[in-house]
Amino acid sequence: MRRLASFLLFVCFTLITFSSAYAVTTEELLTRIEQLEQRVAELEKLLQPPEITEQQTVTSDQIVFEGEGIQNTRPFTVTGAWVIEWQAEGNFFMITICTKDGDYVDILGNAKRGSSYQPQGGSYYLQVNALGKWKIAIKEEGQTKK
Repeated sequence: MRRLASFLLFVCFTLITFSSAYAVTTEELLTRIEQLEQRVAELEKLLQPPEITEQQTVTSDQIVFEGEGIQNTRPFTVTGAWVIEWQAEGNFFMITICTKDGDYVDILGNAKRGSSYQPQGGSYYLQVNALGKWKIAIKEEGQTKK
């Protein structure tokens, strides 16, 4: 992120410095550089990952995540096959199941409510891309209703 910001600052500075359309004083250049640095700082804030605002509830039979918008959940571990169930309020909802190392396992969603069987235990986290509030429950297969 820092490299991108530095590169953008360099490009802007170069364009301003070598522009033959107008001549500027050193003071004007310094003022413009300050403005560009402020803009870069604003852009860096926009590029930062969202704050974690999801809530995680762990009970003896399930793990529940609740949140709003785009977020990664905290990691969780299941010992065997498991089911993921979700509910969403917005017009867009997608879950990407990732291993703890960041490898993609499955992509779910496009429905305000649903569930999916996952045959293998392990340590995972979820990437949630949503518009609106959502709730996700993780239930190990031996603990789901049949």
